[in-house]
Amino acid sequence: MRTYTVRRYDESRCELDVDFVMHGEHGVASNWARNARPGDFLGVMGSGGRTCRAADWYLLVGDETAMPAICAMVERLPVTARGQVFIEVSDAAEQLDIVCPPDLRLTWLHRDGVPAGRSTLLPDAVRELELPGDQDVSAWVSGESTMVRGIRRHLRTDRGLPAQSVLAVGYWKRGMAETEYHDQYNHDRD
Repeated sequence: MRTYTVRRYDESRCELDVDFVMHGEHGVASNWARNARPGDFLGVMGSGGRTCRAADWYLLVGDETAMPAICAMVERLPVTARGQVFIEVSDAAEQLDIVCPPDLRLTWLHRDGVPAGRSTLLPDAVRELELPGDQDVSAWVSGESTMVRGIRRHLRTDRGLPAQSVLAVGYWKRGMAETEYHDQYNHDRD
């Protein structure tokens, strides 16, 4: 079984949108997604995903595996939402057209040849970011597990955000298959 994030569900049309990150020529999901056609069948289980809570200011952080969840959250935010979105991808070709509220800044970070899970772009960007000290902040961080834990620790310990203000979800771990990661590290979700 594989885990994916639902980007959008339209009950009236019975349509489900799921974004896939294509990892080269191999991989069960990449092959399925590459060959899928409208009308093909796909088994789906209920959602377990959590999103950021309502706040005055939002910080959304993730790698390409977090893009569907980030897109879904951004699409649901009020037009008055303020904050920062950081998304790390391999290069500019992986960027999506994401329409953000006017005061929600989107910054794309390009690894430019650095393998996924080895970059420090996201932790560096979060460390350099000035958080508003006088506003309620809601942070959502997802992607490679080690990166997620480091950013969560920084936001809670160094920045002093309360636990309820930081939702950190490790989606994958460099060097581990998805099933092995989820069996061993399912606790890496708070």
